Amino acid sequence: MSSWIFTIKAKSTKTMARRGEVTMSRGVVQTPNFMPIGTQGAIKALSMEDMLRLWAEIILWNTYHLWVRPWTKVIDAAWWLHAFNSWNKPILTDSWGYQVFSLWALRKITEEGVMFREERSGKKYFLSPEESMRIQTTLWSDVALILDHVLPAQPSVNETWDSVRRTDRWMRRAVQERENLHPDYTKDGSMPMLRWIPQWMHYPDIRKAHAESIQEFDFPGYSIWWIASNTNSEETTLMEVRTQTTILEAHKPRHLLWVGTPRELVQCVAAWIDLFDCVYPTRSARHWSLIFEVDENHYECVRIVGKRYEFDFSPISPDSIIPELRTYSKAYLRHLMRAKELLGKRLATLQNLDFYYRLMRRMQTKIEDGSFDDWYGNYKRVTR
Repeated sequence: MSSWIFTIKAKSTKTMARRGEVTMSRGVVQTPNFMPIGTQGAIKALSMEDMLRLWAEIILWNTYHLWVRPWTKVIDAAWWLHAFNSWNKPILTDSWGYQVFSLWALRKITEEGVMFREERSGKKYFLSPEESMRIQTTLWSDVALILDHVLPAQPSVNETWDSVRRTDRWMRRAVQERENLHPDYTKDGSMPMLRWIPQWMHYPDIRKAHAESIQEFDFPGYSIWWIASNTNSEETTLMEVRTQTTILEAHKPRHLLWVGTPRELVQCVAAWIDLFDCVYPTRSARHWSLIFEVDENHYECVRIVGKRYEFDFSPISPDSIIPELRTYSKAYLRHLMRAKELLGKRLATLQNLDFYYRLMRRMQTKIEDGSFDDWYGNYKRVTR
């Protein structure tokens, strides 16, 4: 169905972790890997050249925000999103199912789609599964997610089944629309990766039934919503992730949305996840929270504006591939953040993303050399 090629290069012997690569028309994505979120066509505080220096291989862009600002006609005039923002590697665009949930006071969901009012301008928009696919076609996505019906935070069983069935109906409509799109779009291997589990669903039996039912479409990969369980414990989250991943075809990549912290990434790689996205590293950086490696088994999250760093003239990250992180000191970064200088947010964002990409490469190496199994269970955050 797709010209994607997902190759599994190595597997863990005790967990479900695996080392692979996804070959797309615009490049190869090594897995496990992380996608930063470029909400409005940009990674806040960074350029696309910065992302290349960080060895980023794929970025998630937000369909909703690109639709309403700058509007897809502008991007279409630029030819496609890759040309508009000068990112020439693979992109994943979401279907903005989350915005359907987050704009609950400004939207109305029907069988046809979602009518909503844009929060800034007040302008009304209507989004259907077909329109979501058309917008992502205009963006020329390498991975397009299908619109799903997002659940309320604490759904009943009946609400969950209704959401699943509507998502299935929308999925069929989106697939048909993709098949009707301009043939040049599908010739280059751009295909949808199904976002298949509606948000907040914490009923294992329904998850299993839904996972089994959608395999008839033979999608090239799967995107799984982050799980919001009642306990929100790591054990419960991992159990629900495994509930899904053990059903899906083993030869296809799995993408987990909204995850997460460094330890969550490591634990979910062991639970058979290949790709992640989350705002955590970039949003934390803008709010003074930096992530540092303590040693191979530990990391820490610190408030860089704290007294601890006032006279710390050591480099932000002495072993980084980014020259700025090897050059500027923690004391200087502390000063920039306290003075609200834009350079501070830039350096902090570089640091957190550099940490994440180094963690991804470490997991790739450890799965390959067979040391992942003895390492992942001890990987944790330290507090000082």
